[in-house]
Amino acid sequence: MTELTLPDKEIQLMTDITHPKISVIIPVFNAERYLKLAIDSILNQTLQNIEIIAINDGSTDNSMAILNGYSDHRLKFFENTVNLGMVATRNNAISLAKGEYIAFFDNDDISHPTRLSQELHFLESHPDIAVVGSWARFIDENGKPFGQWATPTEPDSVLKAIVQYNRTINTSVLMRKSVVDEIGELRGSSGVDDYEYWLRVAEKHKISNIPETLVDYRIHSNQLSLTKLSKQVNDANQLKIAFTIRWKSLGILSKNFEPLIPTFWGKITGKEKSVAKAYLYWARLYKEMGNEKLSNQLALRTILYAPLSLEAITLLSNMLCTRILSKKTRKTLSWYFYRISSLLK
Repeated sequence: MTELTLPDKEIQLMTDITHPKISVIIPVFNAERYLKLAIDSILNQTLQNIEIIAINDGSTDNSMAILNGYSDHRLKFFENTVNLGMVATRNNAISLAKGEYIAFFDNDDISHPTRLSQELHFLESHPDIAVVGSWARFIDENGKPFGQWATPTEPDSVLKAIVQYNRTINTSVLMRKSVVDEIGELRGSSGVDDYEYWLRVAEKHKISNIPETLVDYRIHSNQLSLTKLSKQVNDANQLKIAFTIRWKSLGILSKNFEPLIPTFWGKITGKEKSVAKAYLYWARLYKEMGNEKLSNQLALRTILYAPLSLEAITLLSNMLCTRILSKKTRKTLSWYFYRISSLLK
């Protein structure tokens, strides 16, 4: 594990809790705007026998000062000596956990008050289940709700879905520490490390989701990397193929099961799991959020990859009907339409 530094006052506080039921893992990076809301939502859980392992990953804002402002003995916070990224920081936090269960949580989200108690009750009532998550509510940068993220609930449904696309909401997950120790660390840094991790878990253990909204999942205007999204989708498709082949050989999947790898028609229409469909998903999400500008940009990118995507064309048509086009937008549209005509030849 990479070296960590420990604030002086935490040395004494760490001895106050020796047997927490749940360890809540929170990687922290430049989260000053939302960090207190996130931590308070955990400290105010109806289940109190917990510890929070928060690791500041080289933040350049006031995140560390916010952590230092807490005196609650359940919060244990550390600093990476250098910025390591989300994957390594989460692995470091897990290695410090003392709880019987591990809860994943992001530094800008909100857990509803009964989240941990409901998830703990579920796992203790279902000893055959290794991991449980929940549904999530989307909130914008100001905390305004604007949509819901529902996932399959039964283990068989989760298994069939997870080999097609990631159906586990990380920030809602509670899992047995014994399973974490068995599966090992998260790997990689390509943006699909969580998906690869849940595939490894699903290969050996059952995953379920509680059909209730127990977390608020925050969407930011700047959280989506347009340059990385294409690589993430392609990397995820490679994982699907690899795990499908492996799971067929192990008898986890039937021999005639095929992953949803996009066909040519699926790509140009944006109807199958492709780069275009990913852009379209985010275009819809940002439209619901009220960010028309970013939604339109994503719709344009969708058409670049899927010139026959009727939904993307509809989104752009709405833009054309509701505003006067600027010179820059007209130039951009001309280029996209040129690309469309060349792809259709």
